[in-house]
Amino acid sequence: MVEQNSGQLPIDTKLNHQYDQVLAGYPIYPHIEAFKRLRIFLDGGLPYSEMVAFRLSTIFTHRLFSLSKDLLNLIRKGENIFGIPKQDEYNLYKWVDFYLGDASGRFEETQIVDSYRVDEKNKKIENKNWFGPDIQMFIDYLTGENNINFSQLKPFTKKLSKRGYFAKVAGKNINLILNKPQNLNGHQSYEVNFYPKRDEERGYVWLEGYLSRDLNSQAMVCSYRIYPGESKLHQWKGPETQSLIDWINNALTFELAQQVTTGFRQSRDRNTIFIEQSEKNKIVIDLSSRRDLNKEDKFVLIPRKDELYEWVEVYKLGLPDSKPTFITYARVNRETRSKLDSLWVGPTRQRYQDYIEGKIGIRDLQSYGITVPLNGDIYLFTDKKNDRSISAYLPSDIFSAGDEVTINLTENNDNKLIIEFRNESDPKKQIRYLYDRQNGSFLKISEDGQVIKNSPGHWSPERVRSEATILIGKHKLTKITYEVFSELGKSDLAHGISNHYPGGIIQLSIDLGITPHRKPQGYWSNTENIEKEALFFYQTEGDLSYGLLLKRTGASTLRNAIQQYPGKIDGLRKKLGILGEKPDTSISSEDVDQWLDDMLKQS
Repeated sequence: MVEQNSGQLPIDTKLNHQYDQVLAGYPIYPHIEAFKRLRIFLDGGLPYSEMVAFRLSTIFTHRLFSLSKDLLNLIRKGENIFGIPKQDEYNLYKWVDFYLGDASGRFEETQIVDSYRVDEKNKKIENKNWFGPDIQMFIDYLTGENNINFSQLKPFTKKLSKRGYFAKVAGKNINLILNKPQNLNGHQSYEVNFYPKRDEERGYVWLEGYLSRDLNSQAMVCSYRIYPGESKLHQWKGPETQSLIDWINNALTFELAQQVTTGFRQSRDRNTIFIEQSEKNKIVIDLSSRRDLNKEDKFVLIPRKDELYEWVEVYKLGLPDSKPTFITYARVNRETRSKLDSLWVGPTRQRYQDYIEGKIGIRDLQSYGITVPLNGDIYLFTDKKNDRSISAYLPSDIFSAGDEVTINLTENNDNKLIIEFRNESDPKKQIRYLYDRQNGSFLKISEDGQVIKNSPGHWSPERVRSEATILIGKHKLTKITYEVFSELGKSDLAHGISNHYPGGIIQLSIDLGITPHRKPQGYWSNTENIEKEALFFYQTEGDLSYGLLLKRTGASTLRNAIQQYPGKIDGLRKKLGILGEKPDTSISSEDVDQWLDDMLKQS
């Protein structure tokens, strides 16, 4: 409360002072005296420190003031209106605040009804384009006026408009539009508290708005990125997401990129995480192969990097007492429009891909674990240069479907790649293959170290179909014979079909649909047929997902059949042992595991 007394009034030079501390023991003058001093000040005859508090007792006309309708209505009602001259601690602004009080001169600090700026340059006092010192400082920071720096900015408050979900700062075309808060009908008295914020390390400056429902509850309703000297507010998703976007766009170093918690957009054909979507940039992670996700699910995106690759790992947050579940990888590829390759095989298997294509050396390869599929034929990578997929056969007398297998790497004296598959539960169960770079195949190595060419494992039925399918597509073959394959330089494939494919070249033609052959009635009702077709698709394409089935011409029948399979695509992948590569946490940053534990505690 502020009381009337005698003495000379000093000027409030600190915005955080309480008015009762400033005015206690000092008089409140009539407005005629106050306006006289203000006029002399504007003419350069008085310092601002000699301005005085005053009371508006009558309606008047004065060249210094043009009273607002709100003030005029209060005066007509006989209310006591008091004017208090003020200036900020940086001497940037001078203004007069008007308060609603009682006859004795008492008024509440919060009862401000209007505010007028003292314009020294134009020698007038008006409330047009004046929003109080805190908001005005923010506007001037955006527009580049008065050389405002960030350290001078202060929080400010705006009431919600009559519509209930807008707060406007109507200066220089700057509008603060809030995300629509829920259940606000009839609650226009709510206020929004705005806080300017800065990230020194990354150079971000932004404004956050919080809806204040009560003293103990605030909910964020907007966040705008701002640039000093630019009269515009930019929509964004906050500093964490922006750091991830900037790293992906090569505008920020990996060390400054942060983990992000987000949801995803669910549509009819796909689930997608949109990290950024604008006219210039579109950074997305495709989760179309995961039909087990719900729109309420939350995910953690973790930036990762090793000496060769950069990528984002996606984890699904579960219950508070459970660990986040690994979902997928997405490789950073700045040359593409989407900037991320969602169908990436992971940093370990990608090394094999790049080794086959001659991009890296054998010493860059790493061991990793994988699950043995139903047929024992493990897809490893694709030789894009020669249009062929590379896989290795694990015989059923050594390995069973579902076995956890470690793939270890060695090299012989000729600098050739040797891959060893070892059963984790029984290390004695192992098999070794020599990679034949010329033919893009694996040759079995016997226990005495001898290479066994054209072994049954080398030309498994799945490999035969895979190699034949690639040749058919590449050369647009309408028929296949041993002679055709030999003429194309694939006599080894012809030999594999003749010696190891059940039914030989005729059955292979039927299986690949080269000769006219309609599927018998009820064919797609048989789960074994679906498994066979899905396995063939997996071996030729390198993956089995709804997204890939949608992209491939002629795969619609298989896609529809999978929808009727028990457990749909996830059940089918589990049945076939297509579980994919396990995430390699050994190459993560040191604090990732601790971070995941902290996330669980905060959930």
